[in-house]
This record gives sequence, structure tokens and C-alpha cells, in this order.
Amino acid sequence: MVKYLYEVDIASADLMRDFGQRVGLLCQGGENIFLNGCLGAGKTCLVQGLARGLGILTASLTSPTFVLHAQYKGRLVLNHLDFYRLLDNPASSETLAIEEMLSDPTAVCAIEWPEALPALRQAPALEIDIAILSADRRRLTFQPRGPVHDELLCRLSKQDVAKKSKAL
Repeated sequence: MVKYLYEVDIASADLMRDFGQRVGLLCQGGENIFLNGCLGAGKTCLVQGLARGLGILTASLTSPTFVLHAQYKGRLVLNHLDFYRLLDNPASSETLAIEEMLSDPTAVCAIEWPEALPALRQAPALEIDIAILSADRRRLTFQPRGPVHDELLCRLSKQDVAKKSKAL
């Protein structure tokens, strides 16, 4: 288990997409990415980049707020879920068949507003909290749950260390 706090500051929506792409490039299948943050924090921008990193070539990736789930195929399948509409009216995870998506080793599952489904609180995931610092700046704080997500965060942090070393 990763024992340290990992944070990244992002300066624009384009850089949020670029960061999401880096995460997508590191995914190997079976990862669950849970995105927390208020409206306008950049959750969908991050998922757009994640899709690019998975080799999904679509300019039309939007948040599936009204349909709850959208699926895209690339190097891996991306299951993109948005539970905003469920915040005031929680559904059961059985109704949504989410367990199958969360345990699919050939897919990555990105969930916006995971707090709407209490059953997800203990699910293995890389939880990303997005805080708004200013009109453009965001701070991402990461919390991995489970070995797959510990490893993903470890690879991501090693990539950052390598980038900083090259800059010196």
C-alpha cells in the first residue's frame, strides 16, 4: 500500500487532459478511477485524457450524466460512468451491474461522483480528489485502494520523478 500523500497541481484544462492521458498510458486493464470534485472541477477533462491514453480516438467524449454509462473501445475498453444524477436518489449497484465493470481485467472504469453509490466506498480504486485552487488551477490528491491501484500510483509517481530529474 502506498504510504505517502501524492498530489499534483494542474494549471489548465488542456494540462488536465494531458495528465489524464499519462494515466491512461499507464493503465494495463482492471483499473478503477474514482473522480471526486465539485461541478466544474475537471473530472470529465481528466477522463477525456484518460481515453486518449487508452487509444480511444473520439472528440465527442462527454460526461454521461443522463445515460449514466458510456463505453468506448481502444487499446482497452473504457467504461465511463457519471453518478451525479444519483446523488439525491441512490441506486443499488446491482441495478447498474457495476460489479462486472469494476472487475473486468480488459477494461478501465472511470467513475465521476462515486459517492452517490455507498457500495463503492470500499471498492478497489485509485481515488482522485480534485480541488479548485483558482479559475484554472486544480490540485489532484490520490488515494489508492488495492494492489493494482498502488502499482498504478507508483508508476505515475516514478514517471514524475524521472521528468523532474531530466529537467535538472
